[in-house]
Amino acid sequence: MKLFLIFWKTLISEIQKYSQKEENNIEEETVKETIKILEKAKADFKRLVLLCVKGKLTPDELEWLIQANENLGEIVMLRQKGWTKENLHNFLDYLYMTISCTIAKTLDN
Repeated sequence: MKLFLIFWKTLISEIQKYSQKEENNIEEETVKETIKILEKAKADFKRLVLLCVKGKLTPDELEWLIQANENLGEIVMLRQKGWTKENLHNFLDYLYMTISCTIAKTLDN
């Protein structure tokens, strides 16, 4: 449980740091919506991260399952908030990468 809490705090912190970089041009409301969407998927994240920790999922399998999570699909709806396809693509790539890296960092500690 402690491991997951570290993962979750790190993930949210990384998303907030990313959004604060001026070149990323992400509105605060978008970050709040993204975190709310991730909160809906929190139980799934917890289950998947624990499976990875126990060695029952490889990092590649974990990443695929996270990308396939229907709650994350809601983030695509952010495009309707005026995001360009490129901005949305970059953000989603960053989000998936951040999730994977955060899991790896958490497991290393």
